[in-house]
Amino acid sequence: TAALMANYDAVVAHTQVVGGVQAAVNMIGVALFFLMGFRTNSSYDRWYEARRLWGAVSTSLGTVAAIIAAGTIRSRPLSQ
Repeated sequence: TAALMANYDAVVAHTQVVGGVQAAVNMIGVALFFLMGFRTNSSYDRWYEARRLWGAVSTSLGTVAAIIAAGTIRSRPLSQ
């Protein structure tokens, strides 16, 4: 019984060490979860801002092209 009791004490000590390591791993996992969430959110905000600005550039270029085309294209008479 003394051998069983020593073995039991060793198992309990090992379980406490593993439990402490598991708690540390869990804490690191939670911290990484929040860090990656914030990084993903900020990168999406940057992407959306760039998309919005590119749309404005595209619209402005279309307007400029229409103004230039209206001023440079001459109408031809229907019959020559």
